[in-house]
Amino acid sequence: MSRAARFLVQHRGARVVEEGERGLTFYILVSGQAEVYKRVVATKLATLKAGSSFGEASLGPGAPPRNATIVGSSETAELLVLHQ
Repeated sequence: MSRAARFLVQHRGARVVEEGERGLTFYILVSGQAEVYKRVVATKLATLKAGSSFGEASLGPGAPPRNATIVGSSETAELLVLHQ
């Protein structure tokens, strides 16, 4: 996995994924925090912390669109990124 993954740093307010977009990437939050939002309810659903992962559905064939928006909420968030 270390050969396939890359490292990404996001800053507060940066969107990591957008609800409804085509997903091709899986993320592991190494440090920092990110918030999970859903347009339908227009509210925060969860706070992700170091060790959390998201986007796993994107790795399979016929991946569905993203079902939530993830936004960095700490000064910086470090992520491991695995593209399909």
